[in-house]
Amino acid sequence: MDKIKNISYKIIKIIGFYFEKFVFSIYFIVKYIFKRILKIKPETDALQFNIGKIKQVLKESNNVRLVYSQKQLVPNINSEFKWKNTNKQLHLNPELESNPHILINGMSGFGKSTLIKSILTDISKNKKAAIIFDAHNEHEKIVKELGGSIYNISNLGFNLFELNGLTINERISELSQLFKEVFGLGYIQTMKLSQCIWYTYRKLGAQSKESRFVKTVPTFYNLLQELNIFINNAKSFSEKNSLLHLKGRIELINNRIFSKSNGSLAELKIGINSLSLESLKTRELQFIYISELIKRLYSTMHENSKEKGLKLYIIIDESELILELADMFIRRLTTEGRKYGIGLIIVTHRLVDLSRQIISNVATFISFFIAEPQDLNYVSDLISGTDPIKRQIIRYKLSNLKINQAIIISTKIRTPMLIEAFNIKKVLENLSLLNKGNICIINKHEEKDQQKNNQIAIAEELKKPVKIDELKLLFNEDEINNLKIMKEIDKFEIQENNTNEEWLMLHNNSLSIEHEVYIEKIHKELNENGIKNFIIDNRNGPDIIAYINGKKIAIEYETGKKNILDTYEMIKKRDNKFDFIIMFINKNAFASYKNFLENKNLKLKIYNIKELDNWSIDEIEKK
Repeated sequence: MDKIKNISYKIIKIIGFYFEKFVFSIYFIVKYIFKRILKIKPETDALQFNIGKIKQVLKESNNVRLVYSQKQLVPNINSEFKWKNTNKQLHLNPELESNPHILINGMSGFGKSTLIKSILTDISKNKKAAIIFDAHNEHEKIVKELGGSIYNISNLGFNLFELNGLTINERISELSQLFKEVFGLGYIQTMKLSQCIWYTYRKLGAQSKESRFVKTVPTFYNLLQELNIFINNAKSFSEKNSLLHLKGRIELINNRIFSKSNGSLAELKIGINSLSLESLKTRELQFIYISELIKRLYSTMHENSKEKGLKLYIIIDESELILELADMFIRRLTTEGRKYGIGLIIVTHRLVDLSRQIISNVATFISFFIAEPQDLNYVSDLISGTDPIKRQIIRYKLSNLKINQAIIISTKIRTPMLIEAFNIKKVLENLSLLNKGNICIINKHEEKDQQKNNQIAIAEELKKPVKIDELKLLFNEDEINNLKIMKEIDKFEIQENNTNEEWLMLHNNSLSIEHEVYIEKIHKELNENGIKNFIIDNRNGPDIIAYINGKKIAIEYETGKKNILDTYEMIKKRDNKFDFIIMFINKNAFASYKNFLENKNLKLKIYNIKELDNWSIDEIEKK
């Protein structure tokens, strides 16, 4: 009996063991299946931009080392950042970001406009609308292929005197302020203009300044007629002169574009629409037109119902003028646009000139190649945040990006990614427009782009003197030899420490390569001696300002080619503003400068440039 019990117990134990294994297996299988189901994203109508491929991702890793601190071993954590290679497709969902606004930055010719063409195709595929401000008619062909409309400004005019829901008083105030900014009018001229505009409304039937309706809308012709009456009734010669000046300014904008409203903003909100700005020939016309159009787009924005997805993108492509003139309304679009289904895409090559409020309200930031140091520093800070190591890695990468390469970051993409955006061939493939004829044209276009970009890179590098040895890191031997024989390149050779130095610089009528080379050398020498100093790049200041023992020092380099009397007058001005002056002189002109200037009772010490390694601050300390 006991034997049977023992056998039964063992059988039950074995069955229980395998049953437990079976249950756990079923549990993990079900869990895995559910995980896979949860990873499957549901179909969505959200707008998606197929940007290109992710080539690298900036990964952070922490190195922990034990270091002595107060005689104890403590862990010291150092962050390290490295680019990790990958090859994934990037799909950007602007509607899932904190806001749909996108900022695209970088030098011309490196892929910004091609990216915009790609984005336009995705907007069209998703049946959304876009209005693109095209300063150079660059996107005309792609807009037509997408079934969009090209608007010449002459076909989309506005009568500036229309009230559009404002009171007459509010409209007068807006117009007076606009003309004041455009023409730099004084207070009295602005007040006279306000009176003139009110009299123009009143003559056409307006009863009160608080009225929001007029039977007949005035034009610039009516305003000029009223100005003539004011001129004829002027009480003094100066008043008449001021009014004549005002009339001359108003005549500049008496253009048919502003005579009547012949376009519908409602049409612009359907499909893809491009606004060509080339017909606006003067800055005044551009200022007024752009300000009025952006203002009207902003005011109609409130007609949209809130929180119902993205309906419209406004794209501003490389027009610093638009960003400058319509800054206030663009800022409002970035802060309020999301609520009304409006997104903004800004393309610029000078990010530092953009309003900080606009930048702070943009969720997605894409940067192509940058060469300009100020922009490079600013963009590196923007992408990297506060980490100095990360900033240096980003800065180096930005200055070495190739065509169609960019770094992207957003509120969802927190880790910077190096992407390879689509080239123009791929964009046309997506539109099914690629054929043999197009391929030939594109190949020629890309070759020209490459040559242009090489020229841009060379020009940027050689704005200041560069040693041949340093150029060899950027260009091959043939390219450097070609540079040497170019007429627009200046050459300069010096011998130092038994070695020959050869320098090249892009020709500049107002700058001497010799002068620029030695200013850099003086600056470097001061830095190596721990002396705080700054190179001054303007005509009014000295070449370098240095601070030595609490004294403000002006430092100059003279090639000897300038009239010595002019140099003397300049040094006298410096003598009044600075505690001391140091002059380094070209070795051939040193003797004549020393003889002429040293006995003029100036706080001045003159050195031969050959003495750059041996100069002393003793003279300054004695003074």
